[in-house]
Amino acid sequence: MGKITLIILFCLSTCFRAECDTPLAALIQNYAQMHDVNITYESLITCVLTPYSIDFESKKINAPVDPSWQVRVFFCADKKGFDWKVTRLGKISDVSSFSYDGTTYQALYGWLHTLNLSKKNTEVPPYVVNLDSLFVPAAMFAKSHNYQNQLDSLWRDVTDPSFWTSIPTALSPTKGQLSGIVDGKKMTVTLSDKNSFLGISRIESYQGTPDKLLPLMTYTCSEVGEVSFEDNGLKKTFFYPKKASMQFFYDLNGELLRTATHEITKISVNNPQFDESKFTVDPSSVQKIHDLDSNVWITVRK
Repeated sequence: MGKITLIILFCLSTCFRAECDTPLAALIQNYAQMHDVNITYESLITCVLTPYSIDFESKKINAPVDPSWQVRVFFCADKKGFDWKVTRLGKISDVSSFSYDGTTYQALYGWLHTLNLSKKNTEVPPYVVNLDSLFVPAAMFAKSHNYQNQLDSLWRDVTDPSFWTSIPTALSPTKGQLSGIVDGKKMTVTLSDKNSFLGISRIESYQGTPDKLLPLMTYTCSEVGEVSFEDNGLKKTFFYPKKASMQFFYDLNGELLRTATHEITKISVNNPQFDESKFTVDPSSVQKIHDLDSNVWITVRK
């Protein structure tokens, strides 16, 4: 970690102490210390639709929908690239892979047997953003939840101290909670006891007017895990949301649509056996390659 980053962290830490330990200090410092390491994790996510959502979706597409499914996520990232593999289990099974090797974004769609390549655009389907078990507590504070460029930027953003500089001023503490407006949406953060190194136990996001707020999303962390590692000879501990649940609501009427439970089953930091070839998708595994930058299709000969 460079001297400038250390200075920023020190200044932020000093600022938090001067403000009587700003409630988000634990969360901020926990993620900021991961600025210059690589991390790998696996998680199991179970999604369940509500009866309202099943009826709504089936009418919209005029076909039956899968009321529940499981997703197994493998994610690895460092300062050079990322790899994200999603295996969806249910009536609709699929394996997708999204990678970046430092120069090229690669999106493998298993059911299409197609690999999309681009040096300019990250291609990430919207549902992937909601499957980021490791960074959700930080990502909910992001100024923009856009569905493009979210995957690779999220790791860099939440581990950069400057990402957090505006958050403490946007949220004001009241009776064990923080509340305020973040990215135009009402945010309420329930603080956990002082022994929790994530500093939060629940985050709620709303939209609308003060007299009629509609819920958008809730996040509840039920168990915090920890992993120890060495960084430049220093022993550190990273705390992460081992078990959590998320609820998603319809933004037009506030009806609950689905609940997703997250469990991180495996995690490692600075693994000496980490193989950066994971950041490249094997083109022989597909039938077609689409070069998005030049809009050229290539048929892969077997």
